Amino acid sequence: QILVTRTDFENKKHLQNLKATLNQLLDWKAVPIINENDAVSNEEIKLGDNDNLSAHIALLYPKSLLILLTSVDAFYRDGNPVRHIPRITPDIRKAAGDAAEGGTGGMITKLQAGEKILNAGQIMSIAAGKDIKVVRKLMAGAVHGTWFYEN
Repeated sequence: QILVTRTDFENKKHLQNLKATLNQLLDWKAVPIINENDAVSNEEIKLGDNDNLSAHIALLYPKSLLILLTSVDAFYRDGNPVRHIPRITPDIRKAAGDAAEGGTGGMITKLQAGEKILNAGQIMSIAAGKDIKVVRKLMAGAVHGTWFYEN
């Protein structure tokens, strides 16, 4: 498990160490479990949620695909699933709503992560994690969930 704070992404040496550690773990075929270090985080160095944390990690690997698995099968707007979001507009943000009571995530933080990914020219998907084969299906190009990429 790797515990990080915002400082690890803002400090050049910390970021180099983080990427070196991740690269070594990946070379060993290990799956790194990355979480925010809540024990030392305060509001000034807090990332805030796992969606944005995962986007920060994905941005370390420019050709990566970020898949956010969640309890819903897509981003919904006016009761309909949106299959492709090329950019985050005010209407899209409004449709996301707020985090659930007591939570820090929700669809709004997934859109924040999506915006980071889109700004970097990368690709992201939001899909339901109920199906054990969903990642394989997404990697094969299945039309599941919502995809974030520029046209």
